[in-house]
Amino acid sequence: MNSAAADNRLNYFVDRDEEMTRFLSMLEGGSKRIMTVCGAEGMGKSLLMERMVHECARQKRRTSKTVCRDTRNNALFIMRSIRDDLTIECFQEFTTLANAVTAARSTPQVTVNINAPIDIAHGLTAEGQAKVGDISVVKVAQDLMAPQPDIARRWAEGLAQLTDAFVSGLRAAVKDAPAVIFIDDCQKMTPETDSWLRDELLFAVKEGSLDQAYFVLVGQNQPDLKSVSFLTQEEQLGPLSKDHIAAYLAKRGIEEPLRSDLAKMLWVVTSGRIAEIERHVEAYLNESRQTRTAA
Repeated sequence: MNSAAADNRLNYFVDRDEEMTRFLSMLEGGSKRIMTVCGAEGMGKSLLMERMVHECARQKRRTSKTVCRDTRNNALFIMRSIRDDLTIECFQEFTTLANAVTAARSTPQVTVNINAPIDIAHGLTAEGQAKVGDISVVKVAQDLMAPQPDIARRWAEGLAQLTDAFVSGLRAAVKDAPAVIFIDDCQKMTPETDSWLRDELLFAVKEGSLDQAYFVLVGQNQPDLKSVSFLTQEEQLGPLSKDHIAAYLAKRGIEEPLRSDLAKMLWVVTSGRIAEIERHVEAYLNESRQTRTAA
């Protein structure tokens, strides 16, 4: 989405005033340091997050925004994303370690030199398109793909070192100016990443290592944050009401009396899901423009 389209979406923003009030209260020195924004698909979670980011920019507050994806959802991705958005010079130790760990986890390149004849599966027959010699390839592949407990253990140890270096860098990055860290689509994080976020990163907030960092976690499911519940403000987004849909239609330039009937129809059709409301209204406005042009 381009910048103009994003700005328009924020201009059409309706409802969620209570959530925004509690968000601003958190930033202005309240007891909460973590906010979770949860709700079913299409309830406007990401739009609310963009409204929060926009408000932070208006107040000249620094922000970092990470959007998890199916292929980018691990702890290292999140740490690198936050680093890149903030003062990267504060994360030099973390960057050095991350580069070393990434290199160590690269797929090994194996070269096998055979200088003597090897008789594999002598006397066996192969069916279909297979050849007897294929057995050796399968055996090597199986050996390479077998679980490597030492590698898994080293990665766990490396992640602990990475996290310590990252938290140290983040503490330095927010020492003189607070930062609000947004993580969207948290439901796409792996279980291991979810545990890391709760038990490592947010634990640092609990123990006071990150006094100037605030976190907003956005996703479909409410995360299990019992260990930091006293620091957490939970927001569960529900559907828009008919009145809020009517307010949205007014911002889109739809006049009464059509607005009232259209709001009722959209409430029934979309069950108050803002993403679907936006789609239907955009289609309606496009059709109206085309009709006027044709006339």
